[in-house]
Amino acid sequence: MIGQQGKWQTLEVVDWRRHNKGFIAKIAQVNDRDEAMAYTHAEISVDSAQLPELPQGEFYWRDLIGMSVVTDKGYNLGTVDDLMETGSNDVLVVKANSKDAFGQAERLIPFLTDSVIKEVKYEAREITVDWDPGF
Repeated sequence: MIGQQGKWQTLEVVDWRRHNKGFIAKIAQVNDRDEAMAYTHAEISVDSAQLPELPQGEFYWRDLIGMSVVTDKGYNLGTVDDLMETGSNDVLVVKANSKDAFGQAERLIPFLTDSVIKEVKYEAREITVDWDPGF
């Protein structure tokens, strides 16, 4: 689906490829550059049922949103509110319910498996991290 200005329509993508930091797609029944320009900077939505299943230990970002984040020492840091791509690694945006004992309402935690991210408990909706709550 393609969304522009709050309106969504279903279009068929017949081909696509990566280009720089984005994608180029060939949409069925769009045959020239002028028609294609109408879809520049549009939002793209894919039905989650169309996504392939991932191997054990891999997750889609949407799967991590809302998970609790707890340090390996048991301190609850909050829940995953968003994720950011920084170029070197992905970053969890963790929001506390309110400012915690360290004065933190939000933390940015690098998604570095083994060194920071110790375990993702998918069924329990919890991520265990090696992270200083004061940071």
